[in-house]
Amino acid sequence: MEENYKEKMESLKEKINQKYILNSDLNKINNEIMDIQSKLSNQSNVLYKAEVAVRNLQRISLSSFFATILNNKPEKLMKKENQLHKEKVLFEKISESIKDLEKQKNEIIKSQKKIISYEREYKILYQDKKNWVLTLDSDAAKLVKHHIDKIESIDLSIANLAKALRVGEITSSSMVSVLNELRKTSNSFHEYHSLFAEVVKADSTIPRAKSSVAAQTYLESFKKELESVGSEISHLFPDTESTSRAFEVFTDKDISYDFFRTNFVAQESSVIHILNSVDAQTANIKYAITEMKKIKDSIERHTETLVTEF
Repeated sequence: MEENYKEKMESLKEKINQKYILNSDLNKINNEIMDIQSKLSNQSNVLYKAEVAVRNLQRISLSSFFATILNNKPEKLMKKENQLHKEKVLFEKISESIKDLEKQKNEIIKSQKKIISYEREYKILYQDKKNWVLTLDSDAAKLVKHHIDKIESIDLSIANLAKALRVGEITSSSMVSVLNELRKTSNSFHEYHSLFAEVVKADSTIPRAKSSVAAQTYLESFKKELESVGSEISHLFPDTESTSRAFEVFTDKDISYDFFRTNFVAQESSVIHILNSVDAQTANIKYAITEMKKIKDSIERHTETLVTEF
């Protein structure tokens, strides 16, 4: 039984390995087709110019009709027509070479499709033989079982890492959004602060700036914008006292512009630090997934060799 499996699998493997040669040949042909198509395009332009040159000469030659009858065309026109004929022949030759390459390409694609069927057949045989090997009680069979367990463990680890990677990418995207909102709000605060100062300066009869209706309108508008960003940041930093303080400062009697600017800078630094940390961890996860896939591939190749040679 095992010998029958082995012979079939080896025969299929030889056929399957032809795909590397076919892939290489297909790449070469595709490159050749691209080069020749470029030549054909250039030749098409040359041919068009030659046709135009002949037509122009035919128009301006008053005796072209009679010359044609008498088989005595002007020398210049004859040269142009001969050149046109040569360009047509070259154009057709290039076109034919593309057709030949396209035929070769189609043959390769047909062969590739056959290999896909060979791969399916090999996969079924390999799975059947592996299941048979697992029923045996030998050192080789035990090693195959160990490899299979190891592969399942790696698959589970890769799946968990992939989940962590998705979370990291979502977190990174969220942190970028928060950072942009922080910077936008910081710029807005600077703008509102300047407007507030202008209102106070213009209305010198009002003893306290906060009594100005116009100034209060600016502040209330900015407060809503600030609270919107603040709720998002507070969600990310629930235990940060400075965050809470930064977005409650409007309730105080005295509004400190410097305090706000300092807090914005501090929050921006915190977000950048977390963003860099998340990106670094994401890069580490990607590297870990790549390395684990390499290990898995190596174990699978070894397992396949054990099963095939059994």
